[in-house]
Amino acid sequence: MSRYLANRLVEIVVTLALMSFIVYLLIGLMPGDPIDLMIAGDPKMTSEDAARLRAVYGVDKPLVERYLAWAGQALQGNFGYSRSFNQPVLAVLGPRLLNTLELAGIAFLLSIAIALPLGVWTAAHPRSRADYIVNLLSFAGISTPPFWLALLLITLFAVKLGVLPAGGMAEVRPGTSWPEALGQHVRFAILPIGTLLLLQLGGYTRFMRGAMIETLRQDYVRTARAKGASEPHVLWRHAFLNALTPVLTILGLSFGGLFSGALITETMFAYPGMGKLIFDAVMGNDYNLALAALLLATAVTMAANLAADLAYAWLDPRVSYRRLAQLSLAFLAVLLVLSLAAPWLASARGIDPTMTDLLRRFEPPSSAFWLGTDELGRDLFQRLLDGGRVSLLVGFAGALLSAAIGAVIGVVAGYLGGRLDAVLMRVTDGVIALPLLPLLIVLAAIDPQKLGIPQAIAQSETFSLWRLVAIVALTGWTTVARLVRAETLTLKARDFTRAAQALGARPLRIMFRHILPNALGSLMVATSLSIGTLILLESTLSFLGLGTQPPAASWGNMLTNAQDLLQEAPILALWPGLLIFLTVIAFNFLGDGLQDTFDPRSERRP
Repeated sequence: MSRYLANRLVEIVVTLALMSFIVYLLIGLMPGDPIDLMIAGDPKMTSEDAARLRAVYGVDKPLVERYLAWAGQALQGNFGYSRSFNQPVLAVLGPRLLNTLELAGIAFLLSIAIALPLGVWTAAHPRSRADYIVNLLSFAGISTPPFWLALLLITLFAVKLGVLPAGGMAEVRPGTSWPEALGQHVRFAILPIGTLLLLQLGGYTRFMRGAMIETLRQDYVRTARAKGASEPHVLWRHAFLNALTPVLTILGLSFGGLFSGALITETMFAYPGMGKLIFDAVMGNDYNLALAALLLATAVTMAANLAADLAYAWLDPRVSYRRLAQLSLAFLAVLLVLSLAAPWLASARGIDPTMTDLLRRFEPPSSAFWLGTDELGRDLFQRLLDGGRVSLLVGFAGALLSAAIGAVIGVVAGYLGGRLDAVLMRVTDGVIALPLLPLLIVLAAIDPQKLGIPQAIAQSETFSLWRLVAIVALTGWTTVARLVRAETLTLKARDFTRAAQALGARPLRIMFRHILPNALGSLMVATSLSIGTLILLESTLSFLGLGTQPPAASWGNMLTNAQDLLQEAPILALWPGLLIFLTVIAFNFLGDGLQDTFDPRSERRP
């Protein structure tokens, strides 16, 4: 064990070094540099002044040379100064890290305290009405876009009821008693903590329920019941502790996310935490601050992955929701047909969804405008269909591309093993360890012209769409790679694989003609579940202004426009958020149904 830990620690250090280099290069490929931002803020600055400043700060040097200079200082404990805050980087990180630990940590602990008992209780009452309700609410929490949930909570509790502040942190005046100061602090924290709690609760409940259902099928549980042990004793003394091991693996992986912060939640509630800090540093080309914050989040996530590997176990929920899967498939089919037929439908209705008419702003639903009009007088129903075409294309194409990349890496690593397996899995761990949303933001902000792509192509709508597909695919293949590798490690020891080897089949043929087809069931389940995740990522990027750009419609950028009109037209935030929610939850139900179909021990298989 000590040798394994030593090897993994060395691998973590090497991976951190590689990730720091990759992140530095990605930030360097973003448009402009810190001196350009200084020029924009001071019109009197001449080109000679800019050239002198670039020489002073070393911005005129090649990226690799600048990275080596930064790395040399970082190894000595000097992470430099933050250009945005005019303070040492570590001094900026400290307070933000504490804020994130308070916000996300409390939500994390509360979600565990609620989800674990709830998962145990639903597993003890499978297929009951309460079980279906809890699972439906769990899927709802998993499928809800965080920015839409935040908008709904702000609208209800801050705008309509006025009982809670919409965002920020409490400013406690000197001399305020500690109970009053605590009360002010709690008032400002309720909405962001509640948002994170609702988003995490469903996933943890599902994992705990799945692990408990699997454990309750074991022989030692039947033996305990046969001996006359009470049901609470069986659940908590026998089943719970054994079911907790795989759940702890998931919780360990989630722990690293605390340090990258809940970017969307912190942004929506103007909460000064790590997530918002990373976003502002990346967008402001604050190299030192962005690198240090991302590396801190990466290091903690990799440490959590190491702890999870020590308690490694596979989760395999086996409960069927066949009817919900069929309804979800029908809903997705209707949505897909309507989205693809949107241009013909607009032509038949005589509507141009891009044409603005300020005299028709905020019109209610009518025979001419089925869901009314938006702030520019455009038909809301037609724009929702256009946005659906973008989201579904990104989800489907991104999931297929992710599955292809992950399947190849997973089967090669699992079958060939050795050093190649170690290298491929450490690369996979490196991508997993990087905070997902900040990484997507960096990739989305890269200037294509710096990669040699002509300006006419880089600014086209088609390029923007497929660039988005490539971005989500390049970050979404890791789960598939891990899953296929695990399947390959099992399948390569099977008799049919050994028979193929004995007959002289080449490794390439064995991997792609024998092993991969037998892992197709798990691959299909993972791919179907990832579609919903990628749709959420696309809508999040569009919400942040880094995805689909206006006037083209996407559900994410429609919510961006709607957040400034919550008092005047709250319905504009309802429809795109509701469609994201329904689409993602439908893919989750469909994936759950596929998992049940491919499970050989499912009780409801035909």
